[in-house]
Amino acid sequence: MKLINPNDVLIRKFEPKLQNRFVLSMENIPSYMIKSVNGVGFEQGEVMIHHINSYFKVKGSKVKWNDLTMSLYDPISPNGSERVMNWLRLHYDPLTGQAGYAYADNGITPAHYKRDLSLEIIGNDFVRISTWVVEGAFIKNASFGEWNWESEDTAQSIELTLGMDRMYHVPHNNFI
Repeated sequence: MKLINPNDVLIRKFEPKLQNRFVLSMENIPSYMIKSVNGVGFEQGEVMIHHINSYFKVKGSKVKWNDLTMSLYDPISPNGSERVMNWLRLHYDPLTGQAGYAYADNGITPAHYKRDLSLEIIGNDFVRISTWVVEGAFIKNASFGEWNWESEDTAQSIELTLGMDRMYHVPHNNFI
């Protein structure tokens, strides 16, 4: 009979990553306006291979990245709603009806609406632990909060859902 290794069951000392230790960087929206972010992850399909009276599974051919959902504070200055609407106008301008371009690097067409973001995970000493890089993010949904005469203790917020092309993780080997 094989004995259990004590190192496999005893509590080890470790420092957990804390949810409130992050900085999200994106063009034209200051990082201090970002209240929360979630949805970092992906889904991968499967293919079932049948053989006589059994089967086995292999991964599907495509990875589908989860949408990112974000909650932003909406300060008076700089105006958070205005910053989000400026980005939306690159997707579609409701005043002119003009639709934007995903990518425009030729100097003639207007600016592109897809943005690259970085979500930096930081330690208690503000040292960067890792970074999630998001490429080709665009606004799928925006909600500019609730207005309520009875509320006096809630800061106004903006809720965004972002689609993206892809995401990847970059570890920082500070602790090895």
